[in-house]
Amino acid sequence: MMRRWFSSADARALIFLALAPFIYYLPAALGLKTFFSYDIESLFYPIRFELAQRLAQGALPFWSSTMHGGFPLLAEGQVGALYPLNWILYRFFPIHVALAYSLLPHLALAGVGMFLFLRTQNFRAAASFIGALSFSFSGFFVAKMQHMTNLIAAGWMPWLFFAHTKFSHARDLRARRAWFAAMSGIAALMLLNGHPQIDFMAVTLFGLWVLFSSLTRADAAWRARVKEIGLTLGALTLGAGIAAAQLIPFVELFAYSVRGENYAAKEWASYSLDPARLIQIISPFALEGPFDPNIEFFGYAGLLTLAL
Repeated sequence: MMRRWFSSADARALIFLALAPFIYYLPAALGLKTFFSYDIESLFYPIRFELAQRLAQGALPFWSSTMHGGFPLLAEGQVGALYPLNWILYRFFPIHVALAYSLLPHLALAGVGMFLFLRTQNFRAAASFIGALSFSFSGFFVAKMQHMTNLIAAGWMPWLFFAHTKFSHARDLRARRAWFAAMSGIAALMLLNGHPQIDFMAVTLFGLWVLFSSLTRADAAWRARVKEIGLTLGALTLGAGIAAAQLIPFVELFAYSVRGENYAAKEWASYSLDPARLIQIISPFALEGPFDPNIEFFGYAGLLTLAL
């Protein structure tokens, strides 16, 4: 049975997608180097170092007396103090290894999750593999290696789609409950990760997908379709409830931040996608080089991918 599983196209694709980030970034995977530029240097390293110190003391970083003359660090969601993987990484590993492994497993997660989702949409293994590899090594993910929480949240996104698809097609109550719980857990992990912008965009896209997939199903009555939409909303709400320990202090801190009051519309719209930058789907450096702020707009997935 095991030999047959490893010989299947699905198994080979999943193994490759799971290992590809660790092979591509081998020095970081081996702990010889780490990712350390832009936001990692100025934001994530300091707050995750503080997290590591507090975890070593058997505590959470509710308050930092060394940052800004005193700062409610737990409320800064990007510290990831309640994200389960961080309890292991920043408690038991050196900080440079923890930083690298905050990213690499989620790149693998993105590829594997996208492959599984595409397979549920009846794409062949080869097509699903190309789609998953193009997703996990797209311009977005490569550019966001410095924006850790962006990448982590996006890595969970295809799993949300996959869990909903399995939930909507499950026939027995036990399976539906399991996939309902999976949707809630994934939503909670995305929120505990601490990047609300990516969470908002992911949930918006997911919501549109749920509406489309539910309302266009030909194998279910209208009442069943509406019920499915309601249950999916319930799963997301439950996920938000699980993550409330992170969300509540974040919302409270937000009210005191520069973005919480009198924030100009121009500022809210900063880094919005200029339609002219859509050319970068075909050529990533058509307008600017590989540096800020241009990396915010990379959607490049490769000419071969577009051709296919």
